[in-house]
Amino acid sequence: MPQRKKMAPAPSDDDALVPLLTAVKAGDEAALARLLTEFAPYVARRARKRGTARLAGSDIAQDTLEQALRTLRGFRGESAQELQAFFETILRNVV
Repeated sequence: MPQRKKMAPAPSDDDALVPLLTAVKAGDEAALARLLTEFAPYVARRARKRGTARLAGSDIAQDTLEQALRTLRGFRGESAQELQAFFETILRNVV
């Protein structure tokens, strides 16, 4: 029987994500790219689950990451859990 691939969890390490988030809010473009890269597998997995007849999971993931790119600097949260909720909210609104 083939092994099932494990799905990517949301990044949840406050020690790593909080300094990245702080750098993003300060305008650090490299930190923004890294933060989006950290969340991309999670967003893609969640988007595939939410795919509809109208939108494919890959389109949902792309739209979610684009929206996050535009709005992340204004994000007021300060923890990995709040950041996960931020991505979930955008994802829900895209669908």
